[in-house]
Amino acid sequence: MDWLFPQALYLILPMCFGWFALAIYSEGKRESARLAFMMQPMMARMMPVKSRARFWCKLTLFEIAIVMGLVALAGPRFGEQIEVVIPRGSDLYVIVDVSRSMLAEDVLPTRLGRAKADVFALVNRLDGDRIGLIAFAGQAVVKCPLTVDYDSFRRALGELDTDSAPRGGTAIGDAVRKALEVFDANAQRDQSILLITDGDDQQSYPLEAATVAAERQVTVFTVGLGDSETGSRVPQKTNSSTFMEHDGQQVWSKLDNKLLQEIALKTSGVYIPAGTRAYDLGQLYVDHLQGKRGKEADGQQRIRRADRYQIFLAIALFALIADWCLSPYAKKQYFDSIHGANR
Repeated sequence: MDWLFPQALYLILPMCFGWFALAIYSEGKRESARLAFMMQPMMARMMPVKSRARFWCKLTLFEIAIVMGLVALAGPRFGEQIEVVIPRGSDLYVIVDVSRSMLAEDVLPTRLGRAKADVFALVNRLDGDRIGLIAFAGQAVVKCPLTVDYDSFRRALGELDTDSAPRGGTAIGDAVRKALEVFDANAQRDQSILLITDGDDQQSYPLEAATVAAERQVTVFTVGLGDSETGSRVPQKTNSSTFMEHDGQQVWSKLDNKLLQEIALKTSGVYIPAGTRAYDLGQLYVDHLQGKRGKEADGQQRIRRADRYQIFLAIALFALIADWCLSPYAKKQYFDSIHGANR
């Protein structure tokens, strides 16, 4: 099961406990007011006596409505639907640096965490464009081939970590060459690369790779993450309090703006020096990628999860209607109190 807005689920416990406490408190206050209004012997004759069982039943129904309403708001999706989609836009390979330096926390939560969040925002803007994913460190690996199955791409993106590439280091040039290798050289579609890294390359000749990309008319957009002034220490692993060392000194990683800018310029792309600031990659798509030339390709099957919020919303509405129809008073006691007041 997938969720469109899983953060809504975090509201279930506080709202349920809050409504429970409010209901108990309100019932106690009403009972105190009834006792203050008349003596106990007269209350049974003059006023309907509330049923405790009905009170708890109504409270349970309302709690069910709260839970089911929030589950529906979270956007549950389960069960598979197969759609045939004809790609009409351009082709884009997203290349994400997963080397240890991307665990640096000068960008919150980490450079890698920010990169993944930004790419998620980009995918939400796509409409008919094919997108693929390559993870790289010392070696580049295709994690998701070009596809219009955006849910499949999101799953591959969510699984990215520093173990997604088999060799340590940072080889930007090899990553660009890998993307050029898996692109269809004869495709009648615009082809682009989105490179997200801190620019800490280790002699993989990235400018030479950019030259080859320019010759094939593949545009490279680069996004630089990290502090370019002081940099940041490189953790040994995610959420680690220990840091990498070399020759007894802690390893610090800085953003290399110059290299990423040169790569973008060589391919008529754009360099985004995000640094430690927030940046909307979805806007990059709108400004530079949307509407690119894209000859219709063969239809592709896209497996997507079906929206099922309607089921939980229906349960919530049914619980509310049942709560509204259920009287808090037992019928016999209610009619007895009316007759007693009339005598």
